[in-house]
Amino acid sequence: MVEIKAMIKLEDAHLAQGLNYLTAYNFDIGLLINFGACKLEFKRLFRKL
Repeated sequence: MVEIKAMIKLEDAHLAQGLNYLTAYNFDIGLLINFGACKLEFKRLFRKL
């Protein structure tokens, strides 16, 4: 799962949303990418089994 954002700062709510997507679609690994900050931000997400 890849989720793309354009926010000034990633917050915990964005991480929680990504983890909920992993659970809903039954994926194990995801990537959260933010293009809105001064530097490119990314977070790898893992669903707990």
